[in-house]
Amino acid sequence: MGLFNAYKSLSKANDTLKRLEYTFGRLQTNMDLCNYSAARSYCNDAASLVRTFLETVEQSKTAEISMYTFMGQKMRVMQLAMFFNEALQSANAIISKNGY
Repeated sequence: MGLFNAYKSLSKANDTLKRLEYTFGRLQTNMDLCNYSAARSYCNDAASLVRTFLETVEQSKTAEISMYTFMGQKMRVMQLAMFFNEALQSANAIISKNGY
């Protein structure tokens, strides 16, 4: 049962990371184009996906200690969480500064 839970959690975590890569890519594109209303939407989507990712890895000890690849870099869950937090805070600050 534990092996199945670990596989399920790892699979869902990796699927969520793929969606996060796309969302962060779209967020960056819209930030570069100064399209802050769309960037706000992608920022909110990314925050939701980050919560989903973290909740997923909490369900399995194997998923918590695994290495993940995000945007070509291998990271552990804590590194990913810090990256996501910093990136979303920076994006939110820029978006808010521009009135969105």
